[in-house]
Amino acid sequence: MSAPPELRRAELVPLASMRLHPRNYRSHPPEQLDHLAASFRQFGVLPTTVIARDGTILGGHGVWLTAERLGLDAIPATRLDLDPDSPAALKLMAALNFLGKLALDDEAALAAILTEVAEADTLALLGSGWTADALTALAAKVTPGPPDEFPGYGEDLATDYRCPRCGYEWSGQQA
Repeated sequence: MSAPPELRRAELVPLASMRLHPRNYRSHPPEQLDHLAASFRQFGVLPTTVIARDGTILGGHGVWLTAERLGLDAIPATRLDLDPDSPAALKLMAALNFLGKLALDDEAALAAILTEVAEADTLALLGSGWTADALTALAAKVTPGPPDEFPGYGEDLATDYRCPRCGYEWSGQQA
């Protein structure tokens, strides 16, 4: 395996020296910016924005928009020596927007975490991207209902079949 690329440090970059990439294909609705703003207030500006050599944003358009909305003068950014319209820059913009979507969520673990956060304070979800209604829907999705919601559960059915290897018995009837 070859050596990893050079580690890059973020620099504090004035908002006025950056510009949104005209080819960015993602939009940032007000609800998302509200969550980002709440997160900024609690944790600071995270994550770092990625910019091309001329200050064109490749990743972090929503971060820049939120910072502007909050009246910040500068945000942390990692500057790459790329022309903003080069294939490498466009590939990076697509990757920064998409790679996180490839992760898989353990929805039960997520529901438990968000429930713990929400129980601490009803406004605690602001800044997480989640709303109380979305959490309720997630929790309902991952929490099985009581046994009586399953037809035939608990009924004694005559067994018509038996597996000769393991001894499992079943009726062959549908409840």
